[in-house]
Amino acid sequence: MPKRIVEATVKKRGRRVAVAIMNTTQALDMPETDGMEFSHPDETPGETEVRLTKTELAEVVKP
Repeated sequence: MPKRIVEATVKKRGRRVAVAIMNTTQALDMPETDGMEFSHPDETPGETEVRLTKTELAEVVKP
């Protein structure tokens, strides 16, 4: 199964700022950070407005 790609973002001055593009395994290995959200892995990273917390992302990619 190919790893799905997500965009990690944080909120800065009321706006979402892109931090990185990574696969879902890397995203779930990141430390907890206030305001960090990830694009939905079924959408196009960098284009979608569908954002998930780390907990929500874990549920979406659960086998």
